Amino acid sequence: MFESTKSRVVTEELAKRLPEEAQTAVWGMFDTMMNYKAIMFPEVEIWFADDYTDSIVGVMFVQHDGDFQQEMEMPYSGDHSWLGKGLIVSIRDEDNIVMDVSARVLAYEAAVAEEEANGDAE
Repeated sequence: MFESTKSRVVTEELAKRLPEEAQTAVWGMFDTMMNYKAIMFPEVEIWFADDYTDSIVGVMFVQHDGDFQQEMEMPYSGDHSWLGKGLIVSIRDEDNIVMDVSARVLAYEAAVAEEEANGDAE
């Protein structure tokens, strides 16, 4: 699970929402968790705090539907415009290690869009 020799892929959908320097910071945090052998499941989520400083973003590293959580600080001093928008990043172990927008976020966005469409139809 999560072998360091696997290639890493960032999906196009996530690349639209998360700046490259933030992606690099997330990979760094992921590597730290791998080095400590703290990843126990084939998918992890990274939840971002709305508050941040110039050089630190608070994150929650979540495994197995919240059963295992670790609060962390992610060193980051780049563009902060993507924060505060409810983005949750998922990292999955597949043929490659895939960083993507969490299925939770996509399901929520689909439900909101459907509700808005139904409201417009009335």
